[in-house]
Amino acid sequence: MTTVLPPTGHWLRIVAYGDFHDIPRHVLFIDREFVFWLLSCPFDRGLDDYGPDFALFRIGHDARIARERLHHGELEEDRPPQDARFPSSRVEFDDTRRERVFLHAHRQ
Repeated sequence: MTTVLPPTGHWLRIVAYGDFHDIPRHVLFIDREFVFWLLSCPFDRGLDDYGPDFALFRIGHDARIARERLHHGELEEDRPPQDARFPSSRVEFDDTRRERVFLHAHRQ
């Protein structure tokens, strides 16, 4: 099984976002190789708040599929492995919180 490395270490363009509470909680962005990624931090009813981590999904090159995934959200069977989870402290948004995202490889 091939490990897909997340696109860390540089600013990435946000294509669209769904849920937004203080910061985007469901974000579709594209990397330098034109691969779409979905970053998701759904509301946790048990915590009565948003979870502490974002899940990262590699969607691929198809824009139509990427937008469908943004609108359908994270599916339980699609949960990424633990190494594809990013604590909120490793996810940075630009000042507008709508244009770019930066995934830090290590804690800031």
